[in-house]
Amino acid sequence: MILPIFYIDLQLLPFKLDHMPGDSKSKSPHPNPGSGNRFSNRPGWKRVCMGRAPARLLLFVVSCLALAAISVGAFGQSVSVAVDEAVALSRPIKFLENGRLQLAWVNEGALGYELFRREQLERGSWVKVVDLNPVMESVQTYDLAVEAGPSTAFYQIRKIPDPLASLQTLDLGDGITMEFVRIPSGTFIMGSPQSETHRESDEGPLTEVTISERFLLGKYEVTQAQWEWVMGTNPSRFKGDQLPVERVSWNLAVAFCERLTERERESGRLPEGYAFTLPTEAQREYACRAGTQNRFYFGDDPDYGHLAQYAWYWTNSGSRTHPVGEKEPNAWGLYDMHGNVWEWCLDFYANAYPGGSVIDPPGPETGAARVIRGGGWEDFARDCRSACRLRAWPGNSFSYLGFRVAVQNLK
Repeated sequence: MILPIFYIDLQLLPFKLDHMPGDSKSKSPHPNPGSGNRFSNRPGWKRVCMGRAPARLLLFVVSCLALAAISVGAFGQSVSVAVDEAVALSRPIKFLENGRLQLAWVNEGALGYELFRREQLERGSWVKVVDLNPVMESVQTYDLAVEAGPSTAFYQIRKIPDPLASLQTLDLGDGITMEFVRIPSGTFIMGSPQSETHRESDEGPLTEVTISERFLLGKYEVTQAQWEWVMGTNPSRFKGDQLPVERVSWNLAVAFCERLTERERESGRLPEGYAFTLPTEAQREYACRAGTQNRFYFGDDPDYGHLAQYAWYWTNSGSRTHPVGEKEPNAWGLYDMHGNVWEWCLDFYANAYPGGSVIDPPGPETGAARVIRGGGWEDFARDCRSACRLRAWPGNSFSYLGFRVAVQNLK
């Protein structure tokens, strides 16, 4: 029998929920704290158990019918748990016919989560059940096996500390900030297939690339206000605080990252081993695609009829740059990954990818030109594709060329 999943808070379940004395976040249901069950004097613990009264059983049936009417899942009931707070699940419980229960919790944007279990409250240690990789969705879930027979087990979802959490909004001073987006680790196919319209020969062979570690990437291209605050000058042709900085060489973009790294290390805000850098070409394409394999992050757009919603390019730019963030972002919340200005990457340029499968490719060890990505205000629509790549000498600077910053572990 297939039952529906529903995401609900423990306090709304038709179970008896005992909050213990000492838990400042809740009130005890017992007038006398000593009159509860055997868990009632354990600070910080919650217990979910079946009520015994017929009225509670009726409430349980009615609640299940009501929740089933609004459920959106596929196979069972979900119990909402709070991160870093322990919950005791008591049986007999008829959560699922196949003996599984889904735990659900709010995704707080942590580096990851861990599920711990403890058989007894009074003694024994917490045992890690599994590492839980983060997802982009706002609710994270895990299917927990529930054995038959009456018993109680204690569970806890813990956050894995994220050393970069404090850097997602970087305060440079005077009201100037830099915003970053957390990019998850993962695997994607880099390059374009032979069948892709307007494909160039240097976009292959198709290569399976694994980005092994999460990193931060600028939500927007570096603006002129940010550049001036760090470097003290403004080389741009088109002036405006919120316009992307341009006419910046690869050498100067790297110098910006190094100076920002030095400042933030001195302030104590940058974790040890991390630095501000340009993204590698693989990181840049991975972040641009945001889980897609189409020509653009919003789809193939065969006649380029929708690109103007997402990019400033030759057709709609008016022959100039535009303030960052005015077009629609990709699925991971990154703006102007297509168009406005080309963006420097860290890598030397090579006219072909390695093919096969690689992990965290840094690009060629030697070379002359560096990779630029994304397309710009003076380019045709075809040049804004996710796989499109060009090269420029590291000393070159153009009014259509800028960059965005990554934060990553250099260890």
